[in-house]
Amino acid sequence: MSEKRISDLNWPSLLQRQFHPSPLAWEDQVLCFLLPDRFSDGKEKGYRDNAGNKVTTGTTPPFDPSIDNGNAIQTPTDAANCATLALCSSEAT
Repeated sequence: MSEKRISDLNWPSLLQRQFHPSPLAWEDQVLCFLLPDRFSDGKEKGYRDNAGNKVTTGTTPPFDPSIDNGNAIQTPTDAANCATLALCSSEAT
């Protein structure tokens, strides 16, 4: 069955499971996330749309590891800026 509403859930079976307790001190936890370095510009070529049809009219080529891999950080200044952003982001939380 595909649940579409919260009332469709089988609550007794869900609540009888064992749960892992949340930590008392979240500041001691390490949280990781993935941030892709490519974003849609609405002009991609070579991907599949929501209906599964291949898009051939775009001007932006798909990711090519031989060209795109490692091109985000090209200079020591880029690396320093990236490290500063990561440090500032972690200190803000």
